Amino acid sequence: MASTLSNSVQSGRIRVLKDATGTVDRPVGPVVYWMSRDQRVKDNWALIHAVDEANKANVPVAVAFDLFDQFLGANSRQLGFMLRGLQQLQHDLEETIQIPFFLFQLWNVSQMEMVFHGVEIEF
Repeated sequence: MASTLSNSVQSGRIRVLKDATGTVDRPVGPVVYWMSRDQRVKDNWALIHAVDEANKANVPVAVAFDLFDQFLGANSRQLGFMLRGLQQLQHDLEETIQIPFFLFQLWNVSQMEMVFHGVEIEF
C-alpha cells in the first residue's frame, strides 16, 4: 500500500483533465503528486487524493516538486525561505508518512511526463 495518510477527498475537489482509464499498455508504477502551491502535508487534498489513488492501485506514491524559473527569479531571502520549507516538507513526508520527495529543475509538463507516466497536479 502507498501510505497510511487517509481521508477521502470530496468529489467536488477533483477535476479529471485527461482520463487514462482503460489505456492499452498503461505502465504500472507509482502515483506521482506534482506539488506546486500547497507545500505542506497537513490538509493537502491533492496529496490525499494521490495517496487514495495509489492505495486503490496498490502502488507506491511519491511527491515531486519542480523548482522552475519563476522560483529561481526570487531573491535569495525568498528562495532560502522556500527551500527551508521544502526541506521540512521532505522530512515530514519521508520520516512521518514514508512518502519519497523528489526536487527537480524541469521546464515543462512534457519533461515531467518523460520521467513519470502519470502525474497528479494541484491547482
